[in-house]
Amino acid sequence: YILKALKTLQEKYNIKIGAIFSGSDKGNRQYIQDSVDELELSDRVVFTGFVSNTEIRYLYRQSFALAMPSYFGPTNLPPLEAFQLGVPVIYGDINGAREQLSDAAILVDLSSYHSLSDAVVTLQNDAVRNEMVGKGFKQLEYINNKRSKAEEEFNKVIKKYNNLSGCWMSRF
Repeated sequence: YILKALKTLQEKYNIKIGAIFSGSDKGNRQYIQDSVDELELSDRVVFTGFVSNTEIRYLYRQSFALAMPSYFGPTNLPPLEAFQLGVPVIYGDINGAREQLSDAAILVDLSSYHSLSDAVVTLQNDAVRNEMVGKGFKQLEYINNKRSKAEEEFNKVIKKYNNLSGCWMSRF
């Protein structure tokens, strides 16, 4: 999907953009490497393996966008990390993604790699790119506020339980 989108960007729009695949091999690395070779993208695709927190921040800051066309989630951390570091997010349009990411990410059709290449073309426009970064910051602030309110409510329940539990203690 990502590799075919990269090839489409090159052939249709003359955009030569690279991709960095991080994380450990889950058994499909050789297949992906073979696809990279077949599509003649080896000069623009890098496999990093595991990346430390320091390195991942550097990679985010140097990136054009986080492209994560995943079928899993939507409660994955990478989109939130990207928001925090001012990186636009392209994410799979899966169940729950709109609720977590709102309009701060470009959601792509996972059945069409052209959807990903179109999203990259859209982000080539600086005004759109800057707007998406701003929306990312706002969405992260919204999520953090929502989490803080949930923590406050949870702590109230725990405090109430602790107060009530004193009445339930056995007197034996």
